[in-house]
Amino acid sequence: MKRKLQAAMLILCFLVLTGCSFKSMPLPGLNKKQPETEIPDIKADPPEYDFTQLPADNTLSQDYPDLAEDLSNVVNLPSENESLTEQAGIYGFSIERLKEYGFCIVPGDFKEFYRLYQINEPYPLFITTDSVLHTYHVIFNYLLQKTEKDHLVKLSKSLAEKMLKQSITLLKKIKEEKTYAAALKNVAYFGVAAGLLNGRLPSNIPKGARVMAQEEIQKINSAHGIDSSSILPYELDYSQFKPRGHYTRQPEMERYFKVMMWFGNVPLPFEIGGIYAEPVRADEQIVQSILMTYTLFSGDAIKEWNQLYEITSFFVGESDDLTPYDYLGLIEEVYGTRPDINSLWQDDKLELMLKKSEEAHQPLIGATIGGRLGRFKDVDDELIVVTPQFRFMGQRYILDSEIFYQLTYVGPEGNRPFPKGLDFPAALGSARAYDILTEDYREQDKWQGYLPHMEKMKEEIKNTDEKLWKEKNIYMTWIWALSSIIQEDHDYYPSTLKGEHWQNKQLNTFLGSWAEIRHDTLLYAKQSEPAAGAAAPENDIAYVEPNISFYERMAYLLTWIQENLSNNNLLDNSDKEVLKTFIQLVELLRDILLKQIQGQIPTEEEYSRLKGYGYILENIYKKLADRDSTYADELLDEGMAVIADVHNYEGQCLEVGVGNPDWIYVLVPIEGEWYLTRGGVYSYYEFLQPISNRLTDEQWKEMINSGNAPERESWIKKYIVYTTQ
Repeated sequence: MKRKLQAAMLILCFLVLTGCSFKSMPLPGLNKKQPETEIPDIKADPPEYDFTQLPADNTLSQDYPDLAEDLSNVVNLPSENESLTEQAGIYGFSIERLKEYGFCIVPGDFKEFYRLYQINEPYPLFITTDSVLHTYHVIFNYLLQKTEKDHLVKLSKSLAEKMLKQSITLLKKIKEEKTYAAALKNVAYFGVAAGLLNGRLPSNIPKGARVMAQEEIQKINSAHGIDSSSILPYELDYSQFKPRGHYTRQPEMERYFKVMMWFGNVPLPFEIGGIYAEPVRADEQIVQSILMTYTLFSGDAIKEWNQLYEITSFFVGESDDLTPYDYLGLIEEVYGTRPDINSLWQDDKLELMLKKSEEAHQPLIGATIGGRLGRFKDVDDELIVVTPQFRFMGQRYILDSEIFYQLTYVGPEGNRPFPKGLDFPAALGSARAYDILTEDYREQDKWQGYLPHMEKMKEEIKNTDEKLWKEKNIYMTWIWALSSIIQEDHDYYPSTLKGEHWQNKQLNTFLGSWAEIRHDTLLYAKQSEPAAGAAAPENDIAYVEPNISFYERMAYLLTWIQENLSNNNLLDNSDKEVLKTFIQLVELLRDILLKQIQGQIPTEEEYSRLKGYGYILENIYKKLADRDSTYADELLDEGMAVIADVHNYEGQCLEVGVGNPDWIYVLVPIEGEWYLTRGGVYSYYEFLQPISNRLTDEQWKEMINSGNAPERESWIKKYIVYTTQ
């Protein structure tokens, strides 16, 4: 949401009253008459896309043959006498699971989907939505990394250096003692950012600020856990500064990770105390925020801030904390159009800043450092700790974190400090996820507010304007595409791909893709806390997992990304070709699927392309690896296992991740006969981990490859066949 503010007069008066000429410190738009100051939006026009119109009664012309209970009409099912040890263990108990569930899952030895799909005999390929979603993750992660390296690293460095220089200049103009102390802390704050990026503190930092900045940098680099800040009068979770995700491969990216975590994760709250002490108004932090806002807008650093915020917002979303643009409006309301920089510390004005901030904005995702910030307030008939906060460039609001925040609670009414991954699809409307949570896990027994809060989130999401899903940012559009995975069964699904068992597989797919995207966006995403053709020979046939909506939404998402990154000069011709190749592949899968569910036979060429599916994926990966050598090992050698921490409470975090791909064996009808097909699916994990050892991808891969991964979720384990049994 844009925050439009009439700010020109306010900025101009700040300049006059502090002795700054606007000739030497020009401001964007000052030559215009009363301009509106607002956070700029990256151009994100929705693409034109023709979605398939299915029959209103959700039926199609395809009539599937009945599947015999003993599987005797499965054309290529191995006999009981045949040894299948070298065919991934599909024998005995696994055949029983095929009879019971219509599919079974077998852990595999390959580290990437494309290698698994290159083994296209003796069974026809089953092209899964998992493999499509994983390839999307590969491309998204590459594009984000490339944008960071080509643009955002430079912007963050320039922003930090300019803000430090301007903060020092401002410090020299301040006479009032308490305001000076707040300004000195701002110098230290931006000194930390400059020091993290450059490896050392600039020589011109005043001594008092230098000491604070040096101590803060040491704590950031140690990343041990919760400790007292050297700049701010409260504790910070320094474990958040441990580089993770795709930021561990290059020193430059590690430095960028730390400084953006500093800008995004460190709050300047309006109240301090929370559940541990009597809440007090945070006067110094309010004044720091005023001075920081003034410093940003009184020079040209606002250009870098705008570009950084604009680009990252397009990828992930906007902040739900108070931004400098929000703060400009509050300053004007409280201090008027002629504020005196040396007269900010007035009790009535500071109290009004607190009151106005509460009226203007409360974060949707509470972040109070374990209840150390803010005060107890009655929100929807519950006492929870909340406080408005200013962050220089706050981490971004993402829907799943809000869901987790709303569905966790620690207090008199119960104890549910950690969410379940299934909370996300349940809130999006998955009846199967909801049933597992309430019937198997009995989450409502942990906290009496769980079910009411779940219903509230379901209703809010159900009523969300579709434009918000399709036109807001890449993250939201990905959720919209992914949500098609957990829709109710369609009549065009064969019997083996209906019902609660296949829905469990779909939940595994949903969560696997979610874990990958949380990994990709770990730095920016705000974490939650509690509170027709001829018939083909058998070896040349294949089957596309049926879900028309999924393939079309994915094609829309990819087209949207391609057009808008290109229009904003963030995509070169080689990257356009990679996206074009993947879009064509997704649309091919959709076209074959439409034939498949209407009883038409794909052409020999279409079957041939499906049989070469693994090589098409490998070609996409190799093109990306050729573009970025640091990405080559991850794509082609080290494998797809990734991990991300998504929620924190009392020294622990919830880790979600994927390991190596599993095989999935599925009974499906092809050209009027039943076949055993084989494809690949995610292996999804979630577990608690000490915050002092938040996992990197390298640590997680070692756990996976050494056989030390935690157990899988109970609702998916019953489908897994371990060949060592």
